[in-house]
Amino acid sequence: MYYYIDSSKLKIGDIILTRGDSYISKYVRKKLNSEYSHSSIYVGNSHIIEAIEIVSYTNLYGINFKKKEDILVLRLEGLNKEQQEIIKENALSLYGAEYDRERAEKSPRRENEKEKSGNYVGEFCSKLVAKVFEKSGFRLFENIRYENTTILDIENCKILKKVENVTFKNLNDTSKNKSTKKITN
Repeated sequence: MYYYIDSSKLKIGDIILTRGDSYISKYVRKKLNSEYSHSSIYVGNSHIIEAIEIVSYTNLYGINFKKKEDILVLRLEGLNKEQQEIIKENALSLYGAEYDRERAEKSPRRENEKEKSGNYVGEFCSKLVAKVFEKSGFRLFENIRYENTTILDIENCKILKKVENVTFKNLNDTSKNKSTKKITN
């Protein structure tokens, strides 16, 4: 049985952390000692912005999980509608951007922490989340540059709160799921 996230409890700007069964997911979780291996931002209308092979606009109904525990939703509390829209606009502005595989692979090892901040063109999932929030006026971390952000950093971010009332639907209970993918990140 597979589940998908019911978007009715989500708010624009929610950060969604996920894990899957793929080799890369297991590698990222092991290297970071994290429960999760992928991050994305909810932008409304049952869609997220995520960095996979490029920065993609993905329908939540097409992302399925074996267990409800494979997902964690975090929220920056107190955002008003205007602030949510700014986050959404900044996230959508990155749609189609290149994926930075090299920096994504370095990120779990934190080898790049000592590098000087640069103008990196490509994105990877945790960088995308931190960058969108910083561009929107919300710095998630005091001592970590967004280009060095890891999934574990987001998971442990003190200003983000776990969304407790997230609901899931059984994949077989809806006709909306014509095109689905199993989570592999």
